[in-house]
Amino acid sequence: MVLLHQNTPPPRGAQATAKKISGRKLSRKRISPIHLALLAADLVKGEVEISNLTPTQASGLTGASVGYVHTASKLTPEEREDVKRGRASLSQFHNREPSDARLDRIVRKYPQRIMQALDRYTQPPLPLAAE
Repeated sequence: MVLLHQNTPPPRGAQATAKKISGRKLSRKRISPIHLALLAADLVKGEVEISNLTPTQASGLTGASVGYVHTASKLTPEEREDVKRGRASLSQFHNREPSDARLDRIVRKYPQRIMQALDRYTQPPLPLAAE
């Protein structure tokens, strides 16, 4: 059982500040259902703040797709502004052709499978059998 934070009341007359928790660290911890419920209650009360969320956590919180979260996080400031103002759609960036550098990484990672796929796509068609 891992405690992520400890709630201690602030000194008399002091303003309460929210405890800060890293979303990335939270995603790696094994926490009991009871402590998760306590953490959730603290979040609702504003006693805990979570920052540095993983893409999966952020998409779960907002309802956005994980793929779109990844795409949005890779936008340049100019591209982000274009999407924000409606001059471009996020799907344009999400569905764009992969760069040569990305393709090179894929080929280096799966050379044998790439060659097998090329063989399948470039083999001549088989002649039809005569009846």
